[in-house]
Amino acid sequence: MDVSRISRCKKSTIAEAWAVVSGFPAAVVEAEATLIAHFARKTFPGLVTDPIIVVQAEAQEPTPPFWNQQLRSTDRMRIARFGHRFLAVHFVRAAQQRYETFETSLLPWLSGWLSSLAAAYDDPGAGYPIAKVGFGYINEFDFVAADFDLAKHFRVNVGIDSTTSIEGVEQLGLEFAWSHRDPEARVQVKLKAASLAEDDLRLQVRTQVFVDSPALPGASFTRHEPLIAQVMRTKELAKTTFFALATDSLRASMEPVDADQDDR
Repeated sequence: MDVSRISRCKKSTIAEAWAVVSGFPAAVVEAEATLIAHFARKTFPGLVTDPIIVVQAEAQEPTPPFWNQQLRSTDRMRIARFGHRFLAVHFVRAAQQRYETFETSLLPWLSGWLSSLAAAYDDPGAGYPIAKVGFGYINEFDFVAADFDLAKHFRVNVGIDSTTSIEGVEQLGLEFAWSHRDPEARVQVKLKAASLAEDDLRLQVRTQVFVDSPALPGASFTRHEPLIAQVMRTKELAKTTFFALATDSLRASMEPVDADQDDR
């Protein structure tokens, strides 16, 4: 199957998906986060504030983007982290729930939050240019620990040499990154396998793929359509990276659906 044609998987393994929009370093305006939260609560009634602690030294010059507030949706599956020229929106899968597609699970959340930022900023076009746009996925899998072969599931080959008998892998971690020519993006991949806390006979494998790229010229919080289009381009690159990493047998087990055959 052409991975670019996959619209979703019937057996979704996505545990978390998130989009990031961040600006350039600039002076902190303390009232901005309060205004953003105010407008967000009008768009998404019933938002819940998560307690967080943010410690930062007093800035002597413009500071890089950072978040200092976190709000959740009433179903607790969607999170927004925001503050100083920064927005990260997350979908976190809960038990027995699933991530369907970006358009249904995350896009309305992202659009509403972008509108909240635009309403809070005095001049988002000129004074709040966007520096980077990114998107990431975390996928989770459950495998038998004994004789676990990473290469059977992922196109990564790892050798383990030991003088003692090895019954099965207990923990394994890999991390790598590279530059992608289009759209001048940086691709980061993390893979971790570890025994399930309640079952030493099984392994949970988590893959994290995150792509970020420089914002297109003129990108701002007031022009949502081209901004969301770039978010979706980084999303597609993250998706194709993951499916290129997965072997044919792993893809088949996820039961991918071709865009032309999506019967939802």
